[in-house]
Amino acid sequence: MSTEVAVPELTPQQQALAAFDEKEEELRELAAGSATITAITNGDGYQQCHAARMVLKNRRIEIDKHGKEVRDKAVKFSKAVILQADKFIALIEPEETRLEKLQKTWDDAREAERLEAIRVEEKRVKDLQDRVNELSGALGVAKRYNLTAAQFAEHISDLEKVPVDDTFQEFKAGAETAKAETLATLREMHATADAREKEAAKLKADREELDRQRAEQKKIDDAAKAERDAETARQNEELRKQKAAQDAEAALIAAANAAEAKRLADLQAQIERKQEEFRKAQEPPPAPPTPAPAPVMRRGVAVPVPKAEEIIEVLSKHYRAKPDTIIDWLRAIDWKQAEAA
Repeated sequence: MSTEVAVPELTPQQQALAAFDEKEEELRELAAGSATITAITNGDGYQQCHAARMVLKNRRIEIDKHGKEVRDKAVKFSKAVILQADKFIALIEPEETRLEKLQKTWDDAREAERLEAIRVEEKRVKDLQDRVNELSGALGVAKRYNLTAAQFAEHISDLEKVPVDDTFQEFKAGAETAKAETLATLREMHATADAREKEAAKLKADREELDRQRAEQKKIDDAAKAERDAETARQNEELRKQKAAQDAEAALIAAANAAEAKRLADLQAQIERKQEEFRKAQEPPPAPPTPAPAPVMRRGVAVPVPKAEEIIEVLSKHYRAKPDTIIDWLRAIDWKQAEAA
């Protein structure tokens, strides 16, 4: 810089200390002067404490006021320095900015070149990798779909025609490996598919032959069944005719038997009527009707005799027995002995 400000080469702490006329030891002694005041016991002690505190307070206010004055000067100085610095900076900053833009334009161009080179290289590598992956692409298709042997052969032929040359650059070895491995796998899959299709064709031929034999056998069986059915129908018709003749003969016999049975029944009924007439002729004449029982007398008065069912009902309720049981009891009584008793 062409203009220099004379500033003492002191540290900020040293400059701050130089701004005060105070002596640290003097202030320590001032603070220690009231250390003996530890309690207020009377009015004099209170005045002593207040006087000591006011001395300290006034000194503190003076120091604080002086510090603010110094700080204000420092702030004004700092602002003046900042204004002067901004003035000097304004003289050279536009040129610095112009040169910075020139550098940025150069740097941006170099960065664009670097990124383009990276993009070109990445595209080159990707294109080569895609070409290598295409050599294995047929294998992916073959594994994803159930290809026929002919389709496998077509993929093998197409892959064999793909040249692996120096255009693969650093991926040439990988391309050769990918092509060889893919061809080996495709040939194995082709052999498997070919064997599977041949086996399927053989099974199809065997099934068709079996179907043909079954069809021929079915014709033979159908003809034999038709012949058997015709013979069975003929035999059934013969049996039907025989059964019809037997049924007619049986009907005639049944009619004859029914007529004979009717004749015998009529004869039996006639005999029974004769026997009944003879029996009635031999029977004695009917006895006169039994007279009504004499009335029961009690003390010269006729007492009505209850009916049998009334007696049975009374005994049934009394003994809680069924009427049949009461009748059995009455039959079991020895009435002669009861009369004797």
